[in-house]
Amino acid sequence: MRNSIVATKAKFAEFGKNASVLVAQQTIEDGLDSVARSAQALQAKLGASSDSTQHTQMELKNRMEKSFKVAEDMMAFSQGNIEACMNASQIWFAGVQDISKQVAAHAQAQMQETIAAMKAFGGVKSVREV
Repeated sequence: MRNSIVATKAKFAEFGKNASVLVAQQTIEDGLDSVARSAQALQAKLGASSDSTQHTQMELKNRMEKSFKVAEDMMAFSQGNIEACMNASQIWFAGVQDISKQVAAHAQAQMQETIAAMKAFGGVKSVREV
């Protein structure tokens, strides 16, 4: 029983270090620990007979299946959030890039006008030509 819990925790360790994944992972680990404690308590109550062991194993199996379903739902939800953030970031970066191009083009146009004005001033020989 303990080996399956350790194996389950190892599976969740593979999902990465994203904040939402870590929160989901911690919640799942807490749930798995709770299931293990409940199963041990249930087994202690029922005794060591084969009927009680089978009942405990079925109860544990049902709780583990529910825990895995919750974990899958949480991971799907987290993945959707991450994808939405990625899409929003791409749109934001495209907008920043467009704004930067416009600012650079405007600055270049202003620089060219300034150079043209300076050349015109440089060609002036008297105050009356200004």
